[in-house]
Amino acid sequence: MTGQDFAVFLIVGAAVVYLVRHWILTSRSDGNCGGCSSGCSKPKEEKLVQIDLGGSWKP
Repeated sequence: MTGQDFAVFLIVGAAVVYLVRHWILTSRSDGNCGGCSSGCSKPKEEKLVQIDLGGSWKP
């Protein structure tokens, strides 16, 4: 096994470990906080604000 083969083996192995870890964490979560286990809060809803700059429409 050459050095380049070993490097490819390590990169592919790290990618597999990352994907399996991500899959396990997302399967445990309820979909809101990505797998946290201690007191996660739901994300806040952002309220949209419309600003009239004037002259954009005529009645």
